[in-house]
Amino acid sequence: MPAARAQNATWNGTTGSFDAQGNWSPAAVPTGTASFARAGFPDITYVAKTTQGGFTSVLGDANAGTLAYNLGGVAAGADYRPDPRVLLGIGYVTGSQWVNGFDSRGTTDSFGASLYASFVAADFHVDALVGYASATNRLTRAIVLPGLATRTASGQASASQFLGQAETGYGIALSPGLSLTPFARLQGATTSRPGFVESGAGSLNLLVASESTNSLRSTLGKRGVPSAARDFSLCGQRPLRFSAR
Repeated sequence: MPAARAQNATWNGTTGSFDAQGNWSPAAVPTGTASFARAGFPDITYVAKTTQGGFTSVLGDANAGTLAYNLGGVAAGADYRPDPRVLLGIGYVTGSQWVNGFDSRGTTDSFGASLYASFVAADFHVDALVGYASATNRLTRAIVLPGLATRTASGQASASQFLGQAETGYGIALSPGLSLTPFARLQGATTSRPGFVESGAGSLNLLVASESTNSLRSTLGKRGVPSAARDFSLCGQRPLRFSAR
């Protein structure tokens, strides 16, 4: 049974899930403002899940063939805070899509997952993320050439990617209304695709070599909060600050 919902509620648990109505007062998961009565941030877990999908079809005519496109997938994630300074999380996404037209059909099945963590102590912060993604692609295509019988070629190619990012920074107060946070960030990714050979079309089959790509990028910068920035609080609890980069 879905949890009850309310516009505003106060957290009264010590550990548990944001999605459990029994951890809130009144006993309903808030959709508006969430307040925390305890001075110390509790050990809590927040879980989110969403699905998406769609279908599109464009009819052909004398100049173009019919094109159909379909996709669907699920994305989910969970956060856990074992300490007021530490946030741990995991994300997951999977999906499938296909395109059909001109007597050909292409299909892609994809998957991705990531782990992330954040540590904040006063004005110092460290963020890190690692992830993996893979995709399997299949294509069946018709080959029509004058003087030759129509042939159908089929191929399958897979690709995978590993990625990571780390960032650290420290906030420096320049005045009561102005602070700067110098930060350093490092991002890296490696993508690989094995070679493949089509089948079904004889000498017209494609032969594709393997390929890999690596990327490493570093960034030095600063985030600033100008004197015009204002703090807004949630029911007198934790302030929200709007900043600019």
